[in-house]
Amino acid sequence: MSSIPATALSALGTAMNVIAHNTANVSTDGFEKSRARFLETRAGGVTVSIEGSDERTFCTYPDHPAVTEPESSNVDLHEEFGRLITTLHAYEAVVATVREENETKRILMDVIV
Repeated sequence: MSSIPATALSALGTAMNVIAHNTANVSTDGFEKSRARFLETRAGGVTVSIEGSDERTFCTYPDHPAVTEPESSNVDLHEEFGRLITTLHAYEAVVATVREENETKRILMDVIV
C-alpha cells in the first residue's frame, strides 16, 4: 500500500476516535467537543489536527451574577452522527482505492511474469 492511502486511513481512524470521544461525553457536564481537521502533507499524504471547541456555554445564577458554572456538554449527537457517516464513507472509499491498487499490481505482475 502506498503512503497516501495509509496516511488517509490513519487520519480517518483518528477522526473516528474524536467522534467516539465526543459521543461518549455527550452527558458530561462542561465537556467541550473536539474536531478533527484534515491537512494535506507535503508528500501528498494526509494528517489530522485535533481542535477543541470555542463554543463554551455557561449558566449564570440570577442571584449571583459573578458565579458561573459550566452547563452540559456542547456535543450535538445529530452533528456527530453526520460526521460519523461522512467519515465512514471516506474510509470505505480509501479501502476501495487500496483494493484496486492491489488488484492493478497483481495484474501487472501477471503480465510481467
